[in-house]
Amino acid sequence: MRNSHMRRMRQYIITVLSIVVCSVVGLTLSACDDSANSGASSGSVAIIASNRSNQQRFDLLSSEQITSAIDDHMGGTFYIISADGVPRLVASIDSTSKARNSNARKKERRTYEVSVLAAMLTPAEKPESDMLSALSLAASSLAHGSGDRTILVVDSGVSTAGAMAFQNTGLLEPHADVDAMIERMRSAGTLPDLTGVTVRWFGLGSVEEPQPLLDTAAKNRLKSLWTKLIAAANGEVVFDDAPMMKVTGDDLPAVPEVTPVPVGAFELGAAPSLEVSLPDTEVGFEADVDVLRNEEVAKSRIQEAAAQIRSSGVSEVRVTGCTSSWGTVEHRQDLSERRAEVVAGLLENNGVKVTSITGLGYECPHQVVDTNADGTPIEELMAVNRRVIIQAP
Repeated sequence: MRNSHMRRMRQYIITVLSIVVCSVVGLTLSACDDSANSGASSGSVAIIASNRSNQQRFDLLSSEQITSAIDDHMGGTFYIISADGVPRLVASIDSTSKARNSNARKKERRTYEVSVLAAMLTPAEKPESDMLSALSLAASSLAHGSGDRTILVVDSGVSTAGAMAFQNTGLLEPHADVDAMIERMRSAGTLPDLTGVTVRWFGLGSVEEPQPLLDTAAKNRLKSLWTKLIAAANGEVVFDDAPMMKVTGDDLPAVPEVTPVPVGAFELGAAPSLEVSLPDTEVGFEADVDVLRNEEVAKSRIQEAAAQIRSSGVSEVRVTGCTSSWGTVEHRQDLSERRAEVVAGLLENNGVKVTSITGLGYECPHQVVDTNADGTPIEELMAVNRRVIIQAP
C-alpha cells in the first residue's frame, strides 16, 4: 500500500516538473505540445523565378498555389535561381526550424516564407532568358540533398537564349520536329540531368508585352515541348494551370529587355492556303449565261473540290468568277459574278463556307490573251479564261 502511494507521488512530481520545465524553458518536447510538428526537412527544393520584360510579374504573396508549394517544403533548403540570360543562384535559405515552441515556429515559418518570396522577386540581371540552363543549375543545386528532389518553376517558359532560343530554333512552330531537336540536344550533351526530379510549373505561357500574347494552341505546344524535354532528361513535370494574380503599376523596378519571339512562332501557323481552279472543261456554262451545260458533271466535280477543301483544313473560301475578253467590262463583271454564285451555292451544299463572291471578268489574274492581233477571238484560249477560282485564305 505504501509502495503504491510512493509510486503515485513520484509520478505526480515528474508530471509537475515536466509542465514547469516546458512552460519555463519552452523545450520542443512532444509532451509540451503534441499539436506542433518538429519542422523536419521534407527535402531540398530549387525555385526558378525572375522578373523579366517578356513575362508577367506575379503577386506571389497572394498566390495560394505558390505559398502552399513553399510550405510543403518548409524545413529543407530553398535554392532560388534566376532564369535570366545567364542563370544564377540568387539565394540559399535553410529553413530548418530552430524555434522552441509552436508560436515561435509559426513566426519562424512566416519569416522563411517571406524571405523565399522576396528572393523569387529578384529582378533579372542579364537580358534574355535561358530556361534550359536554369533547369540544369537547379538540378545541380539539388544533387547533394536528401529526400524529395523538387524544382518549382514560376516562369512563362519562353526561352530566348542558349540551345532553346525559340526565336532562332523555331521550336514552337506548328510543324517543328521537337523530338528530333531533343535528340540532337541529347547527343550534344545539352540536356540537364533531371533523374529523380519532379518539376512543378506555374505560370506557363503568361507573357507580357512586348512579347506577343500566346493563344491556346501556342500554350499547348509550349506545354508539350517542355513535357517532352523534361521527360527526355529523366524528370517528371506537373503544370499548375490555375491563374495567378498579376502585379501592375508604374513604379515597378526596371528589368532587362528580352527579345520578343515572333508571333508566327506561336500561332497555329499560316492559315492553310488553297486554290482550286474550275475550268470551263470541268464546270462549263452555256454561252453568255449562268446555266451549267452539264449539271450532273459540274455537281460531281464541285463535290470533289469540296472534299479537297475540307481535308486541307480550310474553314472558309472565296469564290471568284472569270470570263474571256468578249463583251463589255460591265457585262463580263456581271456574268462572272453570277457564275461564281452558282459555284458558291453548290460548295455550300457540300459543307464549305463561302465568305465572299466576286466577279472579275477578264480582269482576273493570270488570264491569257485570247484574241488575235486584229481582235478576232481564239475560242480555245477564251475557254481557258472562262473559269471559277476557289481560294483560301
